[in-house]
Amino acid sequence: MLLSDAKKQIMQWLQEGVQWRRDMAEQRYTQCLDCPHFRRKIDQCAKCGCYMPAKVWLAWAECPEGKWGRVKEE
Repeated sequence: MLLSDAKKQIMQWLQEGVQWRRDMAEQRYTQCLDCPHFRRKIDQCAKCGCYMPAKVWLAWAECPEGKWGRVKEE
């Protein structure tokens, strides 16, 4: 993932007022831990290159392997 893409995603997250959801993030991260594409030493997904401790908190983010997806904001 390019730095400019990360900036765009962060700006979108801030603009949409995404609320952090601890349960959602923990569930997602647990799925990442079981994935063969997860690089444990650096907490990174080898498929998308994202830093997963941050990405799992973003309601609109999706796993590139389809293990978890976007959560609609209410």
